[in-house]
Amino acid sequence: MKKIISSIALLTSIFFSIHCFSQTCSQTLPAKRINANSGLEQAQDFLWSADGQIVAVGYTNSGATGEDGLLLKMNTAGVVAWAYTMGGTAQDRFHKIKQCSDGGYIILGNTVSFGGIESFLLVKTTSAGTISWSRTYDYFQGAKGYDVIQMSDGGFACVGFLNGPDKAGIMRTDANGLPLWGKVVNGSSNDYFLSLAEAANGDILAVGSGI
Repeated sequence: MKKIISSIALLTSIFFSIHCFSQTCSQTLPAKRINANSGLEQAQDFLWSADGQIVAVGYTNSGATGEDGLLLKMNTAGVVAWAYTMGGTAQDRFHKIKQCSDGGYIILGNTVSFGGIESFLLVKTTSAGTISWSRTYDYFQGAKGYDVIQMSDGGFACVGFLNGPDKAGIMRTDANGLPLWGKVVNGSSNDYFLSLAEAANGDILAVGSGI
């Protein structure tokens, strides 16, 4: 295993083949209030919100459409303030959440509900957990999203991997989730991006692993 820590400038240089994608479709996901203990819930990530509460994401099978993304907020005593499922007719999972500059949340996950092939799922919500917008990205099919950040210009960047053989993927969007560019970084096999950060000059640093 080798660790990969690189900026976009380095990723576009030697050793890797890179493919870009153009803007594709978006989907709107329904949301519904649930009882947080009515089925199987699995947490994937959490944060302390600006008001000192806990906000967590994961997935649940408590609905009638299989697994749905789960977003919930609770106080420090574990009392749930609100909980929502979000998803389509097939498997939808949330993996990562960050709080945005406007107090809302950006959530990265994956979905099989649109087109039948697993792809990146990006959801922006208000501070109260209601959906502002949601997007799927056709280019990143057979993909799992692992980390997302809000950039200094208000847009977003996210990383993950694509199946068959596994390739590291990175994507940049505007503030409304519309894609600006995407890149696939393909070494020999089994390459993953697991986390990312914005550098002081606006570049993106991504870390992961590969064989």
